[in-house]
Amino acid sequence: MSGRPSNLIGIVIVAHGGLAREYLAAIEHVVGKQPGIFAISIEPDHVRADKQEEICVAADLWIRAAAL
Repeated sequence: MSGRPSNLIGIVIVAHGGLAREYLAAIEHVVGKQPGIFAISIEPDHVRADKQEEICVAADLWIRAAAL
């Protein structure tokens, strides 16, 4: 492991429309930019399988980064 604390967690925010991005913006406004927080928006025309893959990729990115 690198110098990162081992108790870091990742967060994937998933919401309809721009709500996920706005939640992330609110978090960053209060506590600053945070590593390991991802915002994924769901729109009516999105393909469910594609969004599921995007969510899994976001979660996996943080798991891999935290393991370094």
